[in-house]
Amino acid sequence: MSAALGLILGLGLFLGVALGASRRLDALCEPALALLQATPVVSWLALAVFAFGIGWRGPVLLTTLNLLPLATLTVRSGFRSVDGELLEMARVFRVPRGRVLARIVLPSLRPFLGAALDVAAPGAWKAVLVTEYLCGDGGWGVRLAWARQTVDTPALYAVTLAAVLGGWGFERLLRRLGRRFSC
Repeated sequence: MSAALGLILGLGLFLGVALGASRRLDALCEPALALLQATPVVSWLALAVFAFGIGWRGPVLLTTLNLLPLATLTVRSGFRSVDGELLEMARVFRVPRGRVLARIVLPSLRPFLGAALDVAAPGAWKAVLVTEYLCGDGGWGVRLAWARQTVDTPALYAVTLAAVLGGWGFERLLRRLGRRFSC
């Protein structure tokens, strides 16, 4: 789950900044993002099973493909909301791009990254559970599948409760870490 979330936020940050900085690149990539958003998750699931078989790659791939457009578009919107006067001043005074990125752009993107994380974390948790259920080789999703197949109702309730509490705890942890790094 953390691998998928890391990919979503890392690629979303990179792509969002790139698309926000270049209208041409944004226009070029917009159809691909729209197709990613429109493709049903079950179609990605079938393709992942054919490509990778049963295992951890399917849940990571599906979760990333499902939530990457959201993170990318959120960061792109954030990049476009960066104070243009600050960027112009940095250009006039020939501030190096790395410093502009570190001192102006990234701090301006913090609320947007927080928003992307707020949506991506619970979405990733649920997506990983579903894809583990359907094509995983381990994890709580597989435990849910086994409980269903063996008609083990107490196990089904126990794993569901553990998944709900685990997701809630994971989300709280991420929010705490996010607040710590945003200061």
